[in-house]
Amino acid sequence: MIIEKLGLSEIPVYNVYAACGFGTENGIEYQIDTMLLPSKHLNHNSLPFQHARIITTTGDSMESTLSDDDQVLVDIRELEHPCKTWCLCD
Repeated sequence: MIIEKLGLSEIPVYNVYAACGFGTENGIEYQIDTMLLPSKHLNHNSLPFQHARIITTTGDSMESTLSDDDQVLVDIRELEHPCKTWCLCD
């Protein structure tokens, strides 16, 4: 595919909101878009594109690291220690 030759990966964007404040309730989750990200960023963080999703933050309790309505990259694998010290923000 041309996308792969350009060094990009297609990452699904979901209508899921991560609470950075008082909390949020997600209803039915579904894909709303696709975003192209450089594969080298995913590879650098050992994140296979098949396990990457993009969701949106809501709230301001994480300012200045994360702002309300930021898009964040999430690793959906269930790992023993899933938390890493990196975040890719838009």
